[in-house]
Amino acid sequence: MKKLSVLLLALCLCLSGCTGGTDVVDDETETTVAPTAIQYILDEQSVINALEKAMEVYAVFNLCSMELDTSKAVTANGMTYCKVVSNEYSSYADLRTMVYSLFSVEIGDALLCEDSDRPPYIDYNGELYGLDFARGSDITKGEYTVEVENVSNTEIICHVSVETIDFDENADIDSYRKVTGYEDYTFRYEYMNNKWIFTEFPYFY
Repeated sequence: MKKLSVLLLALCLCLSGCTGGTDVVDDETETTVAPTAIQYILDEQSVINALEKAMEVYAVFNLCSMELDTSKAVTANGMTYCKVVSNEYSSYADLRTMVYSLFSVEIGDALLCEDSDRPPYIDYNGELYGLDFARGSDITKGEYTVEVENVSNTEIICHVSVETIDFDENADIDSYRKVTGYEDYTFRYEYMNNKWIFTEFPYFY
């Protein structure tokens, strides 16, 4: 009995030592693994590129429709939609994804108008169709310049200065169009839900 007790005690000590050793290794492993850092800061050109792309996308909702094939038309809610001709958007899902990758949900919802009886674009049999519309750009607005301000790691402001244009009908062709001043606009670009999106977008054309 005495020998058996000694053997059991030795076995318990051995198991206890193995368990304790494992705990130490795990602790050391956890403390040496550094968390992956998320890089929020964007360089200035990346921000300007995003603004230009957002201007392009906003325009096909606010300024004029994308190119349409009028020979391929359907009727929805009493409105005539034609197939969109685009190398970038082969479906409504493509366009929708682009919108929400650039803009906040509030701005994206306002552009897509999915809850209205007259959305500018629809899905038809898996393809992108749109209304034929155009309002014409504001001819009193000219070229624009952009100044990027990094407010914080998750907020950037694009300060946009736009030329104001006047026209003199009595002037010759070289001085007919004149820059009379500038107007300033603020576009807010924020890191939200793991992506950079515009949360303020005062489109001016």
